Amino acid sequence: MLVLNPEGQGARLHSDGPITAGAKEPKGLPSNVTFGIGAEKNVLYVTVDKSLYRIPLKTAGLKKPFEK
Repeated sequence: MLVLNPEGQGARLHSDGPITAGAKEPKGLPSNVTFGIGAEKNVLYVTVDKSLYRIPLKTAGLKKPFEK
């Protein structure tokens, strides 16, 4: 997972586990990310394979409603 700074530059790279090209069941590939809402707007949720990670952040994430 690549974390960007406010200028859009790569600030940190988190390894989520080994990636095996062509594997029937990939390991370590993030599939979804979202910020929490309300009191948890400074929490990032990430699904990796069959796991869910909850990552507290120092700043609140931005959540935009779907546009038509």
